[in-house]
Amino acid sequence: MSASTAGENTTEIEGVLFSEGPRAGAILLGHLHVEISRQNSNLLEVKRKLAREAKARGGNALINFTYGQRAHSWWDQL
Repeated sequence: MSASTAGENTTEIEGVLFSEGPRAGAILLGHLHVEISRQNSNLLEVKRKLAREAKARGGNALINFTYGQRAHSWWDQL
């Protein structure tokens, strides 16, 4: 599910809201970081892993969500 709130993109994956911006009343539970070992990973796969981590910490949303990809050297893929 995707939505836009005041120019901000939001998505819900596995019951966890992903927001590119801050959310009023949010309680910060910590920083989440996921790495996928291959280049050009599916964003949905990344969000599913993050959703599971958020739920494990008792959360139901990720705020200020950002993502990026970086090139791997050939030896990283061995």
